[in-house]
Amino acid sequence: MWETRPDGCIVQYNGWGEVEPYHLGRMASLGKKLPTNYLRSLANRWRELQQKNSPLRAVINGKLVSVSETLYDTFILRELDALDDEFRESVLVGQVLGKNQLGISDGWIALRVEQFIKEGLLLPITTPAPNAPIYHRMLNGDGIISYVAERIFQLEPEPPAVDSLNEYILSALREKNLLYFSFFLHHYETQLNKRIKGFLSVDGGNLYDTDRFIDIKISCREQMLQKLMDYDPAKGAEYATYIYPVHLGFYAPFSHGRRKMVGVLFDQLQNGAINGVAVP
Repeated sequence: MWETRPDGCIVQYNGWGEVEPYHLGRMASLGKKLPTNYLRSLANRWRELQQKNSPLRAVINGKLVSVSETLYDTFILRELDALDDEFRESVLVGQVLGKNQLGISDGWIALRVEQFIKEGLLLPITTPAPNAPIYHRMLNGDGIISYVAERIFQLEPEPPAVDSLNEYILSALREKNLLYFSFFLHHYETQLNKRIKGFLSVDGGNLYDTDRFIDIKISCREQMLQKLMDYDPAKGAEYATYIYPVHLGFYAPFSHGRRKMVGVLFDQLQNGAINGVAVP
C-alpha cells in the first residue's frame, strides 16, 4: 500500500498495523464498498482455505494461499548466519522485519525461533524481564550448522503430493527429468539423516560432526543417483528399498571451514527454493 503525502514524501505500508493512528481517519474516507459478487467470491475462497486447515496462510502473487510454517525460515536463517554465536533475539527479529519487508509480525518470527530452540538450533542463555516480549533475551546459535545440514534437500514450495514416493522415481525415469528425483529427496531426507546419524554413532565418531555429516550425505546422494540409473521397476522392489544398502562409509574429507560451509549451504537452500530443484 502506497501513499503520497502533501509534502511529496512517498510512504509504503506493509499492513494496517504500520499506519499511524492519526492517519486512519483520513484513509478511512478513501474506502469503497465492494460489489456483492466479489464479497461472495472472497467468502468462498476463505471457506476453501479453512478446509485445508493449514498452520499458515500467505499472500503469494496477490493470492491468499495455504503454505508450510517453514515458508519464511530461509529469511530467518540467513540473518542468523550474519550474527555472532551469541546475540540478542530482538536484533534477529528486527533484521528479518527491516531487511525483507515480508509483511509478517514479530510474533510469527518469535514462534519460529521457539521452534528452532525445540529442535536444538538455538539455545536461550538469558530470560526476558517480566512483562517483556519473549524475544528480549540472549540466544546462542552454535546449532545452526547442524540444522541447515539436515535440510539441504528441502524445497519451497512443497513438491506436488503423491500417494507413494516411488511415483517420483517412476516419473523421473519415464520423463528423464531429475526434478522428480529432487522431489523424492525432499521427502526422503529425514530417513537419510537418521541412517547417517546411526552410522556415525556406530562408527564411534562425533554424532554432530557437521562437516563429516554433510560429506557422507552428499556421497549418499551421488550413490543414490547411480542406483537410479540402474533401477528396474519391473523387478517389483520400490526404489527406497532398492537403495537401502547404499554404503555410508565412502566419502572424501570435506575441506571447507565451519562458517564457509554455512554460506555455501544457505546459497544452496536459496537456489533450491528459487529453481525448485535439488541443489548440487
